Formats: sequence, structure tokens, C-alpha cells
Amino acid sequence: MKKTGRTLLAIILIVFAACNNNQNTELFTGKEISLRLEPKQGNPRNSEGDFITLKDERILFIYTHFTGGTGDNATAYLAGRFSSDGGITWTKEDEVVLQNEGGMNIMSVSLLRLDNGEIVLFYLRKNSESDCIPIMRISSDEAKTWSEPKECVSEPGYYVLNNDRVVKLKNKRIIFPLSLHKTPDSETSAIGRLICYYSDDNGINWTKSNEIENPENVTSQEPGIIELSNEKLMFFCRTESGVQYFSFSDDSGKSWSPIEPGNIKSPLSPASIERIPTTGDLLLVWNNNYKPERDGGKRTPYNLAISKDEGKSWQKIKTIESDPKGWYCYTAIEFTDNHVLLGHCAGDTRINNGLSTTQITRLSLDWIYSDATAMPYISSDSNGIVKLACNDKNAEIRYTLDESLPSKTSGLIYHKPISIDRTSHLNMQAFEVGKTPSQLVSTNIGSDIYQQAQQLTDKIKQGLIFHYYEAKVNFTDEIEQSSLIDSGIISQFSIEESQSSSDFAFLFDGFIKIPKDGLYTFYLKSNDGSVLYLNKQKLIDNDGAHGITEETVSTSLKAGIHKIKVKYFQLGGGKLLNVLWKGPEIEKQEIPSKVLFY
Repeated sequence: MKKTGRTLLAIILIVFAACNNNQNTELFTGKEISLRLEPKQGNPRNSEGDFITLKDERILFIYTHFTGGTGDNATAYLAGRFSSDGGITWTKEDEVVLQNEGGMNIMSVSLLRLDNGEIVLFYLRKNSESDCIPIMRISSDEAKTWSEPKECVSEPGYYVLNNDRVVKLKNKRIIFPLSLHKTPDSETSAIGRLICYYSDDNGINWTKSNEIENPENVTSQEPGIIELSNEKLMFFCRTESGVQYFSFSDDSGKSWSPIEPGNIKSPLSPASIERIPTTGDLLLVWNNNYKPERDGGKRTPYNLAISKDEGKSWQKIKTIESDPKGWYCYTAIEFTDNHVLLGHCAGDTRINNGLSTTQITRLSLDWIYSDATAMPYISSDSNGIVKLACNDKNAEIRYTLDESLPSKTSGLIYHKPISIDRTSHLNMQAFEVGKTPSQLVSTNIGSDIYQQAQQLTDKIKQGLIFHYYEAKVNFTDEIEQSSLIDSGIISQFSIEESQSSSDFAFLFDGFIKIPKDGLYTFYLKSNDGSVLYLNKQKLIDNDGAHGITEETVSTSLKAGIHKIKVKYFQLGGGKLLNVLWKGPEIEKQEIPSKVLFY
């Protein structure tokens, strides 16, 4: 019995040790999501926060807690969460930091500790679409209470000050960048007037800088500032021109050079840059992509890079998040020993909107400075044989064909060529020991595989069958569970016959006549969600609640009749559905009624 007891104890200890080792292995990856603030009933959006480390070593994260909707003008107040372990875990419940005092909301938090030990809270107070100004309050008791509000600008207007944008310079000056989009004497403009305000007395008085010239008249929005090692200031802002634009100041922000294209490829999405205290390098967090389309493309993937030469070049570029349906932006950066905390939007564009969820991601500096696995690549032929490869020869490639996302523990492991018989969506990612994962590759394969036309026995007629529904839905799969209001025949894909201005849906069903063999590109542009099926297979997924978004897929079709179906829903706000195509001797255009049948 004693021997059996000792054996059992040994087994228990081994199992316990194995569990601990598994936990350590997981932590050693260097990347973890420590908090997700998901929307819920009565709280449809959480976004745009900043961090401050308190004197008792707790970290406070203050963010915008929306109550009146998901839009930027919806009612909101400032809420906080605390961490006592360097950002690994956070308190479970919100603590109200500041109730809404604006006609619309208060949002976009920046936090700063003064040399006298006090904490300054900056935020935007939005009263209307023409009145939005930066406000400051001071706390002398570690964020327990706050002083009365103080306006930081001297002139009325609609100003944008992003979260985590207020900077304290080496010479003790406090400075923040603004884009001014409306004044009492001007109309609202996407081309923001770029200025800074600075204070040399801890915010008692504020001085306006010279306005930054914009010689190319580019869209200029949501600026940031970083102090370089030579005490020169670099100003950066998002544009629609495919890169962040830069300006520089040699006098601590009083005057600035005209903005010019920088070296950071970017859609119309803000970047964040801060200096890593332990190494002195610059850390850049942004969306490393650009497409010549609306807003320059999507706010995914979510990337980081470091610069060892004060922003002249960027290296160690790697992916933090890469969900094609994700939305990653408005990043606050906080350094804690050998880790960095990123507080950022991380929503799903198919649910509410991409700004509705705030996430805190914790990264180790080892993870940031390690090499990333090379991005995998594809080769294929018209017979449907697809090969995957990676320049890191020891990397394991995982992939999916069902639109789910692979990870180091999920998805199919690539061992041999894949065989497909039609256009399919492929997600793949490469993983190598000792390196961070590659960027996710999300693409369509098999576009050169011909789909045969259908052989019909019944005579077809011009038009499409439509079914019209009214209900609130979030995905197209929910449409047929809604109340059917009307059915009939319609000449082409159109939502003009909707009987409601919001919360409605359509199903369109029929055939499309392909005039000749060739490669055809289909475009699905909608607000909100839509899906296009061809020959009973999902071809384009533009599902979920979102603003105007266009998705496109190309596929090879034999001449003749092919089955086509489109699902669409509208969930509040704007509405749009365009179904277009392009093919041999066909320029991009809406699919005409003459090729649609039922």
C-alpha cells in the first residue's frame, strides 16, 4: 500500500509538472490577449483608450464606453479597468472614470504623468458635428478624483485628437497634434488643417503652433508625434495616398515643415509610434497594407516594426493579428519592464462594426525582436493541383479551405499538393520553431479551373425570383428565419423595391447566361452584408453588418447557363447593393437584365 501511495504521488507530481511546463510554453510564445471588451446589451461599443502606470504599480486602462450606439457620435462615457500584474490580468468590471459631459459624448483618451507626480487626463468633448474640442483634467490622488475640465484650444471648431497622442518632450514641454475639420467659418472637410498645441507650464496655458502646410492638398487626418533622438519632432498622419505623411519641427513644435509622403505604407488608418525605453528603438504599430480603393483598403492585417535609425527604415516587420474580417486600429502603447501592452480596436467587421471591441494585447520584447517566419506562397495549375511552400524550409504550413483561420494548433497540415475542382478560398500560415508566425495569407485559388454550364430541361424566362423580408439580422444565414413580406420577379439585382428604409433583406435566385468561355470577375458591393453563390457554391462572402464594402472573386466559366444566387440584408444606417461583373469583351459593370433568368 505504501509503495502504491508513493507511485500515485509520483504520477500526480509528474502530471502537475507537465501542466506547469505547458503553461510556461504557452507564455513563452511572447504574445497573449489579456483582455477583450466585447459589446453587449446597453454597451454596443468599446474603443479608443490609453494606459497609465500608478504609483502602487497597478496599470489603469481608461477607454470609451459607448451606451447609445456604435457610431462616433453616439453617447459614451469614460470607463476604466485595472491590472496588478503588469497587464497579464485585468479587473472584471468597469469603473466609471468620467460621466458623459458632452452633447454627444466624450472619447479618445490620452494619459500623462507630470513631473510633479500628478496625472493629466485628456479627452475629446463632442457636443455636435461642429463642436468637438480637447479637454484636460488633473488628478492629484492617482486617478481617484479629477479637477474641473479645462479647454485646451483657444478657438471653436471640430478638432480630432486621437487616443494616446499627448507627448511630454525632453525639455518638459507637453504637446499634442490636432486635425481641424470644421470651424464656424468653414464647412466640414476630410482634409484636416494640421496644427499642434503645446504648454510649458503643465497645461495652465496652451499655445497654438503654426499651421502645417499641405501643398498636395491630400486627405490629412488623425496625426501623431514622436520625439527623435536629436530632439527633432516627427509629425505623422493618415492619408488616402497609400502612405503616412510626415512633417518635422526643429523648434519643439512651434513651426513645422510642409507634410510630405513618408516611408510607412498604410490605408486611411492611424499609425502609432513610440520609443522602446530599454533599447531606444522606435516601435511602429499600424496596418501594413494599401489598395487603391475606398479608404485605401482594410484595417487588417495588424503589424509592428522597429526602427534603429530614427524612422529612416523599418525592420523586424511582423503580424500581430491578421483576420481578414478583423479591424485593428487606434492603438495605445504602454511599456512594462520587458513587455509592451497594446490597447486597440479589434472588432469583427461582420458583427456591429470593427470598432466595437477593444482588446489589450501583451507582447514580450523577445517576441518583438525575434524574426518572423517567411510568408508561405502558392503555385497551381489549371488541373486544380495546388502546391504550398515557404522559404523557411523547416516551417510547418497549416491551411483551411472552409474560411476558418488556421493556427499553430488548428487547420490542416500541408504534406502534399492539394486537389480542388473549382475556385476556392484558401487561408494559410507558416510556423517555425524559434520564430513568430508568418502573416496570414488569405486568397482565392483555382480561378483557372473551368466550371461547366448547367444542362436545363425546363424553359427559362427573363428575370430573377426575389423574396423580400423585414427584420433585424446580422448575417445572411438569418434572413430566411425572418418575416417574409413579398415575393415576385425582378429584372436584375436591386433593392429599390424595399418597403422599409432599414432592417430589411432580399434573396435573389436565378440563372446567369455566360456569353463565351473565359475568366469572369464578380464584384459584390454592399452596405450591410451580402453573399453571392455561383452553381450552388459560395463564391463571394461580404457578410455581416458593415459600411460600404466591395469584395471580388474571379473564376473561369464555360459558356452557357449557370446558377446564381445573392443574399443581402440592411441593418440600420446606409443601404447599398451592387452586383457587377467583368469578363471577355465586358468592362466592369452591373450585371445586365438581359443575361439573368429564372
